[in-house]
Amino acid sequence: KIGSQLFSKYYVGFGFTSKTGADLYGEPSASSSLYYDPATMKPVDVATSSIGQTFKVTPLQMATALCAVANGGYLMQPYIVQKIVDSDGDVIKNTEPTVRRQVISSDTSERMCAMLENAVSGGAIKKCRALQTHFRKLRGEHADRAVDRIDVMMGYGDYLARIGVR
Repeated sequence: KIGSQLFSKYYVGFGFTSKTGADLYGEPSASSSLYYDPATMKPVDVATSSIGQTFKVTPLQMATALCAVANGGYLMQPYIVQKIVDSDGDVIKNTEPTVRRQVISSDTSERMCAMLENAVSGGAIKKCRALQTHFRKLRGEHADRAVDRIDVMMGYGDYLARIGVR
């Protein structure tokens, strides 16, 4: 049991309460009405929130948080364009990876990566097993909401992070 204070610390730490700051026009602002105040959370709120039943986050926020798990616990500044080159091949603008903060320890990151890998290789996400031939290791998690008929898979391989919504 982590309780509302610690849950909220990680929720904020993984970036779910703010814009990602990616170089993408029109990213929506996170509204405080979309998540609980830790001071008023009840145990049932923590339980349902821990499995994503009560929050609304963007796919970019989810991808950024998943990448933090994959990157040793470091939350990176996401970007869409890595570099811009002119017709002569000269680099006009180059985006370097930037660490925003460390959310979890590298040990916790390794443990979570192993759990995500097991979710795929152990059969919890059967649809993804075929993709394992394309990656040394494929890690992922699956969720669905029967009420909204939404099926989500998020995962990453050697050089790929992806979120699929059906």
